[in-house]
Amino acid sequence: MKWTQNPDAIQGEGFDTLVVSLETDDVEVMQSSEILYRELKARGYKVLFDDRKLTSEEKRAEFPRFKNSVVIEIGREGLSRDGRVKLISVSSGASERILLEETLEKLEEFKNANGRL
Repeated sequence: MKWTQNPDAIQGEGFDTLVVSLETDDVEVMQSSEILYRELKARGYKVLFDDRKLTSEEKRAEFPRFKNSVVIEIGREGLSRDGRVKLISVSSGASERILLEETLEKLEEFKNANGRL
């Protein structure tokens, strides 16, 4: 589900993964976010795509609502510098910068290690 399509239907417990586009005005960021969102949906993840035109701080303020989720932040700086995104466990606060193309693999590793996302 895309956040902007039905904002009133967003419930934190309904999603295991959030794809957060930090710069909605950047074509590369939005394309990368959209592709990842579609791949995750195709693999059966309960994914929410945060495509709202808000600041990164405003988006991050919502993370506690998704306490059992993993957040994938996609931003212009990480993509242009070294092709990386940020993977964040909401429950523990742990984060890791990973290559965009390694995202699905890292999510599967996390899921297998913890029995769930």
